[in-house]
Amino acid sequence: MTMTHSWALVIVALFVAVLVTPTPSSATAPPNPARSAPLTPVKKRPGYVVGRCVTEANKPLAGVRISVSGVSDAGQKVSFSTKTDAAGVYAVKVPSGNYLVGLALWDTTAGGINYNLPLHPTDGDKDTVPSRPGIVENFVLKLTGKIHPNRNASHFLDFYGGSFTVGGGRLENGTLSTGYDYRFPEGASLEMVLVPQGLLLDGSTGRTLTLTQTVRDREFFDVPPGRYTAKATLIEAGGVRKPLRVAAAPFTQNSQGGFFQPPKPTDYGLQAILIFPSRGDGTPVLTTGALDEAQLYVQP
Repeated sequence: MTMTHSWALVIVALFVAVLVTPTPSSATAPPNPARSAPLTPVKKRPGYVVGRCVTEANKPLAGVRISVSGVSDAGQKVSFSTKTDAAGVYAVKVPSGNYLVGLALWDTTAGGINYNLPLHPTDGDKDTVPSRPGIVENFVLKLTGKIHPNRNASHFLDFYGGSFTVGGGRLENGTLSTGYDYRFPEGASLEMVLVPQGLLLDGSTGRTLTLTQTVRDREFFDVPPGRYTAKATLIEAGGVRKPLRVAAAPFTQNSQGGFFQPPKPTDYGLQAILIFPSRGDGTPVLTTGALDEAQLYVQP
C-alpha cells in the first residue's frame, strides 16, 4: 500500500466519523448530569416492600415519602407509610397479600416555593404484586420526560418538566382602535432563550435553552425545573428578528396551589425571571406532574 493511499483511507475514515457522530437533538433535551458510582442493588426480602430512590445522576435521595397500599390475604385493605434513609433506601413490612407503591414524593424548597415532586418507577410501571416473595420497587427523580411514555402528551401535566405560556402583554399606549394588548403578527415565530440561575431543583447544573414556537401555539413544555432568566425574540415570516420586552405574571402560592396576576406595563424589561409554581402536595405515582404552568407576557 502506498503512502498516498494510506492518507486517503485516514481522510475517508475521519469524514465518516464526523457524519455518524451524534449531535444534541434539540434545545429541550434533558440535562446530562455526571453520574455517580453504581449503588448496591436493594435485595428482595420476603414479606417486605423495599426499594431505592435516586436522582437521574444516580445519587441517593433521602427523605422521600413512600406510601404502600393493598389488600391482605384476609381481605383487609391496609396502607403503610415510611421515608427513605440517607442511602435512599426504604423498607416496609407488610402482611401477606398484594401491594403497590402508590406514592413516592420528594419534598424540596426553592425560591420560597415548596415543591413535592413525584418520582418515576424505574421499570415504568405501577404494579400490584404478591408480598410473600418480597417486592422491590425502585424510583428515580426525573426532571423532564413524559410521565406516561406510551401515551400522547399534549398537556403540561403530562410532563415531569416545567411548562410556560407566552401571551401578548398590556401596552402602555394601547387604544380602543389599536387594542390594549400586543397582537402577534401572522406567520411569525417566538424564540425564548432561558438561562439558568443557580442549580436545578434536584441540585444538578442546568444549561441555556433556546426554544421556538409559532405565535399560534406559544406554549412551551417540559423544561428542567429551576429558576431562569427569559429573553424573547419575534421572528417574522420573512426572517426578520425583533427583540421583545418580557414580564412574568406574578404568582401567589396558597393552600389551594396559588394564582397569577397580570403584569403591569411598567413590569416589562429585556428579560424576566421564570419560576415554575408548585401544584401542591400528594401527586400519586404515574398520574400527573407536580408543577403548575408559568405565564410570561411580551410586548415590543
